[in-house]
Amino acid sequence: MRIQVSEIYLCRCSIILLTALLAVGCGTSKLYTGSSLPNKDVSVITLKKGTKGVYILHICQEQTEKCISANTPHSTFEILPGKKELLVHYYDMAKGLVYGVDGTISFYAEPGHKYYLGGEQRDGETYFWMEDLETSKIVAGYKPKQLE
Repeated sequence: MRIQVSEIYLCRCSIILLTALLAVGCGTSKLYTGSSLPNKDVSVITLKKGTKGVYILHICQEQTEKCISANTPHSTFEILPGKKELLVHYYDMAKGLVYGVDGTISFYAEPGHKYYLGGEQRDGETYFWMEDLETSKIVAGYKPKQLE
């Protein structure tokens, strides 16, 4: 198959733009309506940003069946406690190639807790997990043993 120069240029520009957005990924995004609540009344999810990692597309609350778009360059999300289902995306931009896999992860967000959403690809499989940062326990998904 023959690729035209304009297609290669467009692909590289897309990779540069995506890298810039991910690098800017700082700050907290409040994913609920109304006034900000104290830390003891919310749950926090953090992500690692860089050339590979995970980002959140949507956070759904099972009881209301309402999904909130979380597709932002932020790396920290403040959410209301309760049962959540996250639509997540793993990406890897190694060697100039963009690779991605979508998945879902469900967990119960406890008030006042902070969580780390991780993702990794090993041996052709993509893994997602949610880790409680206070207890170091995996509360959802699977974290490959080599990473523990």
